[in-house]
Amino acid sequence: MFWPLWLAMLASIVAAKPSFELRITAAPPLIDGQLNDDCWSSDQAMITDFRQVAPLEDAAPTERTEVRITYDADNLYIAVRCFDQEADKIIAKEMQHDRDTDSDDMVRVVLDTFNRQNDGYYFSLTAGGAKLEGLVKDNDTKVPEWDTVWHGRSRIAGKAWTAEFSIPMKSLAFNPAGDSWGFNIERIIRRKQEIVRWAGFSRVKEVTALSDMGEITGITGLRQGHGLEFRPFTSVNFAPLRSRRNDPKWDLKPGFDLTWYATPSLAATLTVNTDFAEADVDERQMNLTRFSISYPEKRNFFLQDSSLFSFGANGVGDTFQPYYSRRIGLTTDGRPVDILAGVKVAGRHGPITIGCLDTQIDETETVKSKNLLVARSTLDVFDESNVGVILTNGDPRTNGNSTTAGADFNYLNSYLPNGKSVDAHLWLVGTDSGLNGERDYTVAGELNYPNEPFSLTLSAQRVGDNYDPALGFSPRSGVWYLLADANYTVRREAGLVREMTVRLGRDLVTDLDGHDQSFNIHIPRIDFANAAGDYIFVTYYPIGERLDEPFEIYKGVVITPGNYHFSRKVVEIGTTRRRPLRCVLNLKDGEYYAGRIRDYKGNLEWRPSPHLYMGLNYTLTEIRLPEGSFNARIGNLALNYAFNPSFSLNTFAQYDNKSRLFGTHLRLRWTVQPGNEVFLVLNQNYTNPEEWHLRPVDSRVSTKVAWTLRY
Repeated sequence: MFWPLWLAMLASIVAAKPSFELRITAAPPLIDGQLNDDCWSSDQAMITDFRQVAPLEDAAPTERTEVRITYDADNLYIAVRCFDQEADKIIAKEMQHDRDTDSDDMVRVVLDTFNRQNDGYYFSLTAGGAKLEGLVKDNDTKVPEWDTVWHGRSRIAGKAWTAEFSIPMKSLAFNPAGDSWGFNIERIIRRKQEIVRWAGFSRVKEVTALSDMGEITGITGLRQGHGLEFRPFTSVNFAPLRSRRNDPKWDLKPGFDLTWYATPSLAATLTVNTDFAEADVDERQMNLTRFSISYPEKRNFFLQDSSLFSFGANGVGDTFQPYYSRRIGLTTDGRPVDILAGVKVAGRHGPITIGCLDTQIDETETVKSKNLLVARSTLDVFDESNVGVILTNGDPRTNGNSTTAGADFNYLNSYLPNGKSVDAHLWLVGTDSGLNGERDYTVAGELNYPNEPFSLTLSAQRVGDNYDPALGFSPRSGVWYLLADANYTVRREAGLVREMTVRLGRDLVTDLDGHDQSFNIHIPRIDFANAAGDYIFVTYYPIGERLDEPFEIYKGVVITPGNYHFSRKVVEIGTTRRRPLRCVLNLKDGEYYAGRIRDYKGNLEWRPSPHLYMGLNYTLTEIRLPEGSFNARIGNLALNYAFNPSFSLNTFAQYDNKSRLFGTHLRLRWTVQPGNEVFLVLNQNYTNPEEWHLRPVDSRVSTKVAWTLRY
């Protein structure tokens, strides 16, 4: 009796998801944000049945939203009219492509082109005209660094603002045999902190939760032409000062990417003489720990299809990645290594996903030219889960070789009663390291209950003494990682404090014999937020560290071995990004090993108009120890100006007193049209900034022209 009842409940939940049938258009719209084309006429069917996600879950919206969708063989077209009774209060402060859109009124569209709740795409437009696109991986994780070709325009007129999208089929992978896609759309009315959606009204989930989507149907006759995309590029680099690698002063570097869509859902890409001159520089981090830290990937070649290479889960922190793309084409200190050529095959064939990347990197001062291989595949099982394998071969650190192989199982059930969900992950990975000459493994499991008012995460991972993923990231070996984290959230419909979250948690690292190495206990963390989005949180947590060897935390300051127990108090106050001026202040104070630490962090953002953005970040860490005392400082300044959504100038300067380098990065970007771009980039580093006598140590000017030709 139980199973028929459970299946009936599941069927009723699935059937309740909204659906919208598309009609093909013979006359494509002009993407200008005006919505006066025939295909957007008032007699066309439209989506209007939005519901609130916040501040009131599943309540009626305060403003009307109309969405019309049509398509032809080459593009998906979406028109959104966002009515607003107080149109003069629409917030439109961001115009630049790929910028943070948390400050503006905006619309976000999410597509699951395989209708499998595993991976998808999202496209955003703000009222100011800023475009942002990204991938969705592992059902709900966003990858905003990904770029593709699409068109979008917004416009404020009368008592509404409009957003118009044109998304080429050549920019998407999809199942040509299917006639329905997963679809959701979200509107944010920033001044009210109001979020409305067409499907999935749970506050604890973002619109990118693919399992909560509705669907669009009637999609037939799509084409990707001959399935060929040719992207030639040429960069010219000029180094008035010779760099540490003794590069020539002039460097002409032509190259190309050639992509063949064997099917609309499976693509093979050949890259030759790959160049990343236009990629943003890394923001410096002050590492005051014993272990290496990771940086986000910013190179589009590796971001494209990156969701297909995702493995396992990271609830125990960024402690486990059998594949870390920054191992390819970058040294451990972030200097570029030329990628001579590479082949990537990525996509989906039925229930199977495939990701295979093979690259040949240039030689460095210490390592000969190497071939590096990464292969990943998953098989969909049940309704929303998958099993997979991963293999990497090659070691960019040495002239030897290393191999990593693993398997994982990822379970998701988003059909629990009352809209709740649960997910679980298991994985096992082994390494055969040429660096240490040993074989070893890591095994892990994680359980998540990501709901409101109560959420819970439990995870455990064993990392062997000689575990060494040469193309991955694992800062510690010979340990157990254990994590337990629980949150309880209370929301109110009115009053000064609209939201309060209490968090209790513990993370523990032991050696393989069970002796404590590190631990943190959060008892408790309390978060408060008001209706506007301003917030404050306070927490107190004991910390434990066992040092078996001396640890040089800073130049000349060495902490002696021993068992240390200390505590930390944290207070953070922040204002919402919807304000033209945003400020965040964070203060940490407490004991630190055998001494004390006080940490001050400040962030200031100013958006006076859609054209101009300025951001300032500064961190001062004062550490007083018996072994020595020091102050660690790091700061950066961003100043960006968007002449229009297609033409922008970004400047970024940063300094830290550990490297004693003052670095500047200037990038001029002109998008002639989506896919066709021109970049001018200037990178410079100076030393001795504290003495106010800047001496240039590294300088490079790069010009890159990239064009996209599709057949």
